[in-house]
Amino acid sequence: MKQITVILTIVLLLSCTKDNINLWEDLNLPVQTGYVLFIDNNNLYVGAGYDGLWTRNLSRRNSKWEYLGHRVTEGERHFEAGVQAINVYNGTITIGYICPPEIDDGKFIGVWRSKDRGNTWEPADEGIRAPWGGWSQWSSARSIVRSPYNSDHVLLGYGDIFKSKDGGNFWYRVYPEPDFPYRYSSLYFSLIWHPTNPNIIWAHGETNRFQPWLMRSVDAGNTWEEYFHVNVPRNNAFYSMAFDADDPDIIYIGAQGAVIRSTKGGEEWMGEEPVPALFTDDQGNFFYALQTHPEIPGVLFAGAGKRLYGSKGYGETVSILETPDELTFIIDMWHDKDADILYVSGDGGVFRIHNPVRLIP
Repeated sequence: MKQITVILTIVLLLSCTKDNINLWEDLNLPVQTGYVLFIDNNNLYVGAGYDGLWTRNLSRRNSKWEYLGHRVTEGERHFEAGVQAINVYNGTITIGYICPPEIDDGKFIGVWRSKDRGNTWEPADEGIRAPWGGWSQWSSARSIVRSPYNSDHVLLGYGDIFKSKDGGNFWYRVYPEPDFPYRYSSLYFSLIWHPTNPNIIWAHGETNRFQPWLMRSVDAGNTWEEYFHVNVPRNNAFYSMAFDADDPDIIYIGAQGAVIRSTKGGEEWMGEEPVPALFTDDQGNFFYALQTHPEIPGVLFAGAGKRLYGSKGYGETVSILETPDELTFIIDMWHDKDADILYVSGDGGVFRIHNPVRLIP
């Protein structure tokens, strides 16, 4: 009887694993890697690095992917070239396009805009200058975020931080301040608006000295507080950030090999005491993607390498969730609140799952 029970348990576990795999849908992205996701008005946009920008209509079951441009030819590729940031609003697509100077001759920063669904594109970098006074030697617009409270206000992360008050027509530098002509650059850069406070914005990333950095603005991005000495291991970086659905003082940061958490709006990170990891990845993979559920408190998804971690308990207990074999490295996630669908992209394409909380034991 004991042997039968063990066999039945194994069968059930294998069955559950198979069922979980079958819950995922492969959206069959025509290229290998999806670096960044954005959903607007039932359209999914994917920045595919040097394979350009792609879109697919989510309201039509059998819709096909459309290529919107900005592919980098094979001879011009380097390790991070191409489309790496997307923002779409009211039919206008704005992208951050990273490319070395031999491609653009240093004439533009790499911010492009289309008002006709990608048929034509125009530079959208008016007012952006490199920290040392000239044009950029490396086009590196890495993060573009629009205020959920005022659509005319847009922030752009490009080593420095730039702000636009007219929807992205003209930019001016807000960090560092004008009397600081140069600051060491950031190898990774991301911006995120606070979910309930229109004045708070976070910036996080990795310096060119391979150290984590964190900044916060409390006046809608006009000035910034610097926290370059957050008490985490020095050889690290902050790759992703997410807020809890119910309590915006609960903030998660994805780092190298670990996720850390604040329950006091980030104040613990600024003190002198070391910040312990909430949970770790034993292979040391970078947590490039974090996603909380927009309506259920305590739910967290975290992608590190191929692994997708899930928690229903604010990250205090986590499980490694089943994902498709084709997804070999997770880079970004997006939760479609209206449909309760989690989209996951990375090396291997783009995949989605309805009601993703059911994956978590």
